[in-house]
Amino acid sequence: MTDTVLAIDLGGTNFRVALMDRAGTVLRKDRQPTRIEEGPDATIARLIDSARGILAESSPGAIGVAAPGPLDPFKGVILMAPNMPGWINVPLRDKLVNALNLPCVIDNDANLAGLGEQRYGAGSHAGADGGRVRNLVYFTVSTGVGGGAICDDRLIRGARGFATEFGYFILDMNAPAERAGVPGNLEDMCSGPAIARYAQQRLLTGRASRILELAGGIAGQVTARHVSEAAQAGDALALEIVRRTGRILGYGVINAIHAFDPEIVVLGGSVTLMGELLFEPMRATVRQFALAPYRDIPIVRVALGDDAGLAGAAALAFESM
Repeated sequence: MTDTVLAIDLGGTNFRVALMDRAGTVLRKDRQPTRIEEGPDATIARLIDSARGILAESSPGAIGVAAPGPLDPFKGVILMAPNMPGWINVPLRDKLVNALNLPCVIDNDANLAGLGEQRYGAGSHAGADGGRVRNLVYFTVSTGVGGGAICDDRLIRGARGFATEFGYFILDMNAPAERAGVPGNLEDMCSGPAIARYAQQRLLTGRASRILELAGGIAGQVTARHVSEAAQAGDALALEIVRRTGRILGYGVINAIHAFDPEIVVLGGSVTLMGELLFEPMRATVRQFALAPYRDIPIVRVALGDDAGLAGAAALAFESM
């Protein structure tokens, strides 16, 4: 039995290919820009070349891939990647198998980030006995909101492989349906673009804030990063926006913990870099409104950072062996 696998994390900006062992250690890694403007064929060709460079000095037993969805994990096909134009019905698994002559498994990047955190990150020593938890919920909050759930030590996929779309939790049925026809969903309220939109609306009412200064004086150029930086500096409006985002995320977390009864909730993504300014109101909301047995579930930030997806891809590959 081989003790290494090839892990791939395919993102809209960069892709990474790594040789990893059963302890989740990265032994070799290559990172390259995805160049989505070149289209899927060109990107996959460079991805294969990168993998061959690592395979030249190693003999992993399988390939695991974390990729943007929606995708079909059973057939290994990327159905549609909203942030990667042209990636529609791309049979990524078969292309990798044919080129590299290794078995390959593929799953949603948010699912695998959750699996990575459970096996090697925040959940790996959080169990009652000091070992890894068997039940974990993961949220990623950045350009969008996604997630994953591990129940009884197994990744939840659902009948079609589309499970745990936490970003489409409906929190306000009277709000407009901005994305996918789903009204008042979590993603439309607390993703990075949602934070920026809300900040812009508040600034256009004439509210003074360092946020506007950071954006060069142009409200339409405000981003979530500007809000975060202003909040860290103590700006009153920015702090209000971050705390509001934390409370909204808290409601999303409550929905997930009521559904999956996890031992720990882990959050990653660029928005979570706001740190305790975001996490404190999130935890307070859970303590106030979750059912009593769930109020003390740990809610933490990712331990593996950007490598969570790679770690999950490796874990999936080892499971497939």
